[in-house]
Amino acid sequence: MKPAKSDRIKRVAMRPAGQDRSDRERAGQVSFHLPSPSVWPVVVAAGLTLLMFGFITHPGFVAMGILLMILGLGRWVGELLRG
Repeated sequence: MKPAKSDRIKRVAMRPAGQDRSDRERAGQVSFHLPSPSVWPVVVAAGLTLLMFGFITHPGFVAMGILLMILGLGRWVGELLRG
């Protein structure tokens, strides 16, 4: 059974005024931009883990965790800004 015309969902594209649709959008294909995979979120997570481990064991782990988090965040932001 075919749905009534009023039951169909109409796709509405949000774009600035005057911007034309691309060939893909005209064909019904929409593309999304995703950043490339990165190891830096894992480095930040490892730094956070060391930081928390250091709170219950030894201050040396706290220092290593902070340094690892700063390194990871700096490289991650730098990678995102470049690419």
